[in-house]
Amino acid sequence: MDSSLLISITNINTKNKSSTNRRCRLPQRLKFKGMRIAPHAVIASALLSLSLLPLKAQTIQVIETRADGSALLVHHQTDFVSSPVPASTATIVIDDSIHFQRMEGFGASLTDSSAALLMQLPVAQRDALMQEIFDPAGPLALTLLRQPIGASDFSAHGDYSYDDPPDSKPDPGLAAFSTATDGTALFPLLRQALHLDPQLRLMILPWSAPAWMKGPHTMHGGSLDNAYIPVYAQYLARTVEAYASEALPVFAVALQNEPLNVNATYPTQETHLAAALQPLLWKDGRDPKLIGYEHNWNTLDYPNKLLAEAATLTAPNAPPLFSAISFHCYAGDPSAQLTFLKAHPDTPIWFTECSGTNGTVFANDLIWQAQHLILGTTLNEARTVSLWNILLDPRGGPHNGGCNDCRALFTLETHDGAPSLHRNVEYYELAHAAPFIRPGAVRISAIADRGLETAAFQNPDGTFALLVLNTSPRDTHVAIKWHSYTAAYDAPARSLLTFSWGKSVPDLTDGTYRIAASAGATRVLETNTNSSPTLAVPASTPASIAHQLWTIHRLPNGDFAVRNLATAQSLAIASTGKLSTLATDGLHVAPLTLTLQGNAVCLAVPQKHPCTEAPATADTLRIGNLLYLIAAPEDSISDKK
Repeated sequence: MDSSLLISITNINTKNKSSTNRRCRLPQRLKFKGMRIAPHAVIASALLSLSLLPLKAQTIQVIETRADGSALLVHHQTDFVSSPVPASTATIVIDDSIHFQRMEGFGASLTDSSAALLMQLPVAQRDALMQEIFDPAGPLALTLLRQPIGASDFSAHGDYSYDDPPDSKPDPGLAAFSTATDGTALFPLLRQALHLDPQLRLMILPWSAPAWMKGPHTMHGGSLDNAYIPVYAQYLARTVEAYASEALPVFAVALQNEPLNVNATYPTQETHLAAALQPLLWKDGRDPKLIGYEHNWNTLDYPNKLLAEAATLTAPNAPPLFSAISFHCYAGDPSAQLTFLKAHPDTPIWFTECSGTNGTVFANDLIWQAQHLILGTTLNEARTVSLWNILLDPRGGPHNGGCNDCRALFTLETHDGAPSLHRNVEYYELAHAAPFIRPGAVRISAIADRGLETAAFQNPDGTFALLVLNTSPRDTHVAIKWHSYTAAYDAPARSLLTFSWGKSVPDLTDGTYRIAASAGATRVLETNTNSSPTLAVPASTPASIAHQLWTIHRLPNGDFAVRNLATAQSLAIASTGKLSTLATDGLHVAPLTLTLQGNAVCLAVPQKHPCTEAPATADTLRIGNLLYLIAAPEDSISDKK
């Protein structure tokens, strides 16, 4: 450790509550502006006052989609009132004091096929579509992307991995490692998505190891040669680093898509692979979540065995190898998630894949997907809901074997020689959830009668979302009870509804941002390995951009970790009062305490440089762009020479 850095280094193992803290000299304050931020205490106070707002402030926004297609994301309003509920009315009772799982995101996959089709669109049309998909203002506002590492069954480039030596010759040194195939279309699109929403989470996973690592030397079928497990772990760790160098932060890594399609004995390989990969990531200063299983609801033996074997490979007091177990929809039903969770209460559940099928009926699909995916998975404790392709052509392609009738969120059609987009039922399902249930939202209690199906959520900013499915062939008059208030709404027959309300309270959201030295500044904070941060002109190449991007993550105790994307170093303050960076492994961070000050947020350090408010108009960038944080005083950062 640099002798001039006297800061607190905290173990970020959330399962083991003990942490390693060294005596520190507290850093000076930094002032952060341009984002929704509030410490937990401020949020709690705001939420308490929310229920006391005047009734006129408790307007509910309603989004309505009917199975017959007569209403698609139609907007309505209703209000909370103090009228009594008629005995004949269907009732939904919301209790926000009862909490369940914390949500990580709703999303889909920007596959190689989807990326290829997006790049066929005129630039203006493509940009408009990307904004529709990823802008937090909606209408789709996805917050999770599940990305294949190399080829999947939706690969416009055919079979490829990130290490394809000539004739599939063994390459244990990974000399042929390259992400160039994804560098032309996919990576620029992912950067554009992250620019639109810095909260977007990227999950990556392989459909196959490189062919030369497998018994039959093919990416189709077969299984990983056990002798290559250490090399494959290096391959995956290098992929995380390659994404970072492309200015793409990796939130989670799954070890294998649908392992039971290939080898029913794979749990042993998967656990040993996770055990080999985890320390490599930590050594690089990375801590993405490792996700296990990635297959259907109907087979719990595999994930049970996976966690049992993982426990034998986990060192005492170390975090578990797997941060979550993920499920797909193609067999079984979502109640299996809760069955699994009861056996493993400390292991979070994710739901990560389901595809629609071309040629099916919109009305039936809307009801089934709402019951099983948007509601069924979350009511059975899933923290994510991710569907499959974002964009395909009318034939369900381009596809690379596998599914030949899969349907995406959008279908790219051609009419009179011009490209046209058709929004499928999967689009409407996610549009009812993703814009209103943000990462960090907590599912709360919602109990309905008269056959209504419902789930409710409270967002980190204090707003609420309620999903309601009416499967009845008749309209239903619904009363929503929340605290001492009641709202009434006529739910159309066979319809999906989203109700959202509440006053948004500023909060700091995990994400990836740039940092500026002063209000309206044109230069941003940049760092390189073994150097203190400097101010530099905003970069234009991915590798340089990565050195100017900082990931912000709230720690379990309410502090924050700020890491540089390229170097994985933690932002810190030297004893000289200068901003600095500290190299830490993936298990440890330099925690920073943030406090709300007017329209800005500061790193709170007693008796050092009190925060002063930044001008409210100094930074006009809105939420949804890369946010610029303001550091004060300016002389705490060195100019780049």
